[in-house]
Amino acid sequence: YTDYCIINEVEAQQTTGVVLRNDAGELITENIPEALKEMKRLGVSTWAVIHCPEGGYGLDENNEYVALGSLKLPNGYIKGTVGAGDAFCAGVLYGAEKGRTLAESIDLGIASAAASLSEATFPFVQTGPDGKKRGAYWRDVGTLDAYFAANMDLVAVEPELNLYDENWTIYSPRPNSPPAKFVLPEGEGRGCALDSLVCSGAIVSGGTARRSIVGFGARIERDALVEDSLLFAQTVVERGARLRRTIVDKGAIVPAGWRVGFDAELDRSRGFFVTESGVTVIPKFVG
Repeated sequence: YTDYCIINEVEAQQTTGVVLRNDAGELITENIPEALKEMKRLGVSTWAVIHCPEGGYGLDENNEYVALGSLKLPNGYIKGTVGAGDAFCAGVLYGAEKGRTLAESIDLGIASAAASLSEATFPFVQTGPDGKKRGAYWRDVGTLDAYFAANMDLVAVEPELNLYDENWTIYSPRPNSPPAKFVLPEGEGRGCALDSLVCSGAIVSGGTARRSIVGFGARIERDALVEDSLLFAQTVVERGARLRRTIVDKGAIVPAGWRVGFDAELDRSRGFFVTESGVTVIPKFVG
């Protein structure tokens, strides 16, 4: 049960079983009230709302039907459509929080969605180091192997997804951490990272990372080697350990001298999951 439910026409059709688009892709507006009533029957107590490119539709707390068409926008106004549905939801919920009627709130939602269209969203086409446009980027990360491969893409000299593209800044949470540190204990080897991404707060103390991603606050200790691997935040690879094609979950500690990613049967015997392509996953409770 929920007080407010705001979904698009595809989700509404899947949820209620009421057909809302015909084979030609045209909206069947006369079926929308039936779908909204079914949403109410399924447990929506206050507002049931359906949004789509054609407009916004809803039933309020008194089961009064509201239908508002989308705005007519000038040619060239739309720069990107990703996030328009979220903007619509934000507008409707803002209206609800301010005590507006459903009609007023859907109007706010439509205006918010229209405003979001005026700025380009992710273009899926990026600018390479040479300034030229690259082909479309897309990765389905529905499996561990696909997730691992998408992350390993990032350490390439010219990655498919360029994190350094100034034309499209990627924002993410950044903890208040000091810079990454590479320590060279006297007479005890050196700390280095080759073809790798090393996050803030990480310390590579006499160990080596190759073609790997080292997360926030992670540590690689003396004589340890991390190759083609992904270390989550606050992980520790202790002295002399060896990792190859391994994902280490947040906060896990890889004990000194361990070898992971070299023998699948040994890894499984330790309780680690090994994917079809041979990527080993160390869970956070280790250590």
